[in-house]
Amino acid sequence: MQSYEVGSKNNFNNRFRLASSIYYIKWHNIQQTVLPPVCQISWIQNLGEAVAKGADIQADWLVTPSLTAEFAAGYTDARYSRPRVMSAPTPACCPLPRRAMPLWDKAASPAHLLRYR
Repeated sequence: MQSYEVGSKNNFNNRFRLASSIYYIKWHNIQQTVLPPVCQISWIQNLGEAVAKGADIQADWLVTPSLTAEFAAGYTDARYSRPRVMSAPTPACCPLPRRAMPLWDKAASPAHLLRYR
């Protein structure tokens, strides 16, 4: 596997934090459990090569001393770049998907700190 990542973490006055990164990953001989829908007998096999590239960002904002707002988003483009023909007895029942995962992911949430005296 070859993995490259560049990122940054920033803190502005302890009220706003921002973290971001971009990455590129290249996998060789991916080991994956294969479970065909027909025979239900699984095995582990090297399934070729894949490339993943993407970016993510996370922000935390201290709105008040007891209220924080958080936001995170990520983008991933992961694909098999060179699938390997499976050596199982029923290879036709298990084609490899070209895209391995969803492209976008996001989340946002508030957090309120309760103080007990």
